[in-house]
Amino acid sequence: MAHPNALNTSSPKAIVPQVYDFERECYRLPNGRSLFVLNRLDAPTSGVMLMTMDEAVAKAVKSAFRERRCHKLYQAWVKRGAAIPTSGIWQDALRETQRSQGLRVQRSPKGQFAETRYEIVEAVRIGAYVLWRLFLSPHTGRTHQLRVQCALRKCPILGDKTYGDFRWNRSLAKLTGRENLFLHSKRMELSYQLNGKIFHFYAEQLPDDFWNLGGYYF
Repeated sequence: MAHPNALNTSSPKAIVPQVYDFERECYRLPNGRSLFVLNRLDAPTSGVMLMTMDEAVAKAVKSAFRERRCHKLYQAWVKRGAAIPTSGIWQDALRETQRSQGLRVQRSPKGQFAETRYEIVEAVRIGAYVLWRLFLSPHTGRTHQLRVQCALRKCPILGDKTYGDFRWNRSLAKLTGRENLFLHSKRMELSYQLNGKIFHFYAEQLPDDFWNLGGYYF
């Protein structure tokens, strides 16, 4: 996760094992400096994270995010779902609710608008199972957005322990030995303004083992 969920605490699951200052939205480091985390990923999601120790840069980049002057590209392995076009745009109203088992997001008329452009890149068979590889480009950044939108289209992300097909996950875990969530933030592009200048930022990363499912390489 990008930072702890509880106020002014540290967490072994957070990306940095230091105390998080929720008011300034940064980690307090032992040397007295601050580390600003500029984007967020769900705890089981891997991928590109942006961080800086410069507060002015942090404010400028966060402004770029608010004004949607950025582009994010995710990759995912999902269960082959119902017949849908090979590419298109998903639009939903998503609402967060707190339940006994934790935070859940579902489609609701009272929810916030969520939009994602998707593309089915390829289909791969593992035993009796067929997986789709998707490119996902979210236009909005709602909580659990990509995971929920995939599940709503009957193509849940492999390894999703909240919105996934649990029986399918268990079967593929036995076959491949992999239980992680196969959702990865692959690319980040943005432009931000600081001191009268425009800066362009680009980062791309995909772990080698993202394609390896227990000896199955794609």
